[in-house]
Amino acid sequence: DLSDMIHGGFMSAAAFQTLTSAVDGSVHMFWIDTRHMSQEESTGALYTAVSRDGGETFNGDREIFASNVCPCCQLMATANGNSDVYVTLRGVTADNISQSTVTRIASDGTVKSDKVDTRTAPWQINACPLKPTAIATRGDAVFTAVYGGGEDAPGVYFSSSMDGGH
Repeated sequence: DLSDMIHGGFMSAAAFQTLTSAVDGSVHMFWIDTRHMSQEESTGALYTAVSRDGGETFNGDREIFASNVCPCCQLMATANGNSDVYVTLRGVTADNISQSTVTRIASDGTVKSDKVDTRTAPWQINACPLKPTAIATRGDAVFTAVYGGGEDAPGVYFSSSMDGGH
């Protein structure tokens, strides 16, 4: 029973799923998984499952990040023209700072970039904001928009990367 650690009274959950398809025909699902949460480790994990046959079947679930994923912030994903997949999440630091990040995953499943900061102000909040980071790509450009509550003027913040999100 994790209800005393996860705001909203959740038990262990696979939550805030997102999926995207790529030009190579693959379908990528991601979710935040809390099966390994404990009093000592109160962040979620990022898991994925991939279909290589247009969504007919999926491989087994695979852990991308074992911890430091906000357990209640929504995920979003998109793929670029090379079938690289970008997934957004809020990473969580040891001092409970939540930060909007982007992770790039190659079409073969290899993690190409580990939680790249979108450069919005860090957010420390003892609650669940339930806010996703929207993402879009065009060529090597990656664009994000996120609600940030850590800034002096809370609001929606836009960021971009012109090098594929490195």
